[in-house]
Amino acid sequence: MGARLLDNPDWDLVRSSNLDRVCVSNLHVLANTGYDAWSRQKRQPIDISVTLHLRHSISSAASSDELDQSTVHYGNLSKSVLQMVETASSQWLDVASFTQDLIDAVPIVNVAFTEVTICMSKATLVGDGVAFSLLKRQDTFVEYSMMELLKLRLPALIGVNEHERTMKQTVVVSVAFQRTEFREMKGPCEAEQIISKTVEESSFRTLESLAESIAARLVKHYLCAYLGTKAQPLPAAAGVRVTIEKPIAVIQADAPSISIYRSANPNDDFAKRMLAELGNKNNSIPFPLEGRLDDFLRSRKQD
Repeated sequence: MGARLLDNPDWDLVRSSNLDRVCVSNLHVLANTGYDAWSRQKRQPIDISVTLHLRHSISSAASSDELDQSTVHYGNLSKSVLQMVETASSQWLDVASFTQDLIDAVPIVNVAFTEVTICMSKATLVGDGVAFSLLKRQDTFVEYSMMELLKLRLPALIGVNEHERTMKQTVVVSVAFQRTEFREMKGPCEAEQIISKTVEESSFRTLESLAESIAARLVKHYLCAYLGTKAQPLPAAAGVRVTIEKPIAVIQADAPSISIYRSANPNDDFAKRMLAELGNKNNSIPFPLEGRLDDFLRSRKQD
């Protein structure tokens, strides 16, 4: 008997489920997809990870000690991914199309959920990379997408202690945009610009205030500006998770951190407040933006 399928393809629920899995992690390839750190269409190195969450257990293969249809041959899975990358290399693809082609290229026999993540280590100026993930429920074709900016290392004047007010220290910011459609946006560079300038120009005492400020600007000037319109509003589950680490703050620990999630759903209080502050103003921010983001937003009375 197969494991119970989850009603909602939420990342955490699927990953913590009792489904058996077959995974291939970090296939290193050169792919003609995505934008580099300067928002240029470039062939670049990416790491591809595929996880197949199986509909039924692999007990049959385990009992016979043979590969059968209860499992997936990870060698063939890897070859399918590499073949798709080679086939797609002749022309540049936006990352959403590339990820969709990847998820369509892998086996689906006995597969309940297919999860594909591509990580582009050269797509950010100050972080570990940008990751795009797509999770697909095979029986209903429901898809759930996420984009992450990983560990942006930025100088910030932050802290409640007197000595922390004298000079900047490094904070590490990771941001995940959850369940949003990325096909129509240019790339993550605009988001990185908003995050970097917000942190570097700030002087908050607490990580909580800094995280809320980042989330507010991303909802107003990124999610709503690039992904949502009156004709095609954001999906109900669209939102942003902001995680900030402060490595130097506690000597005995790698880093204390805080993490917040803020919704861009117009029916939620936070998004309502952000949209009310914007009114009918043009909320997009030029990229690249010369000068301070604070000054730009103040000149348009948007912050």
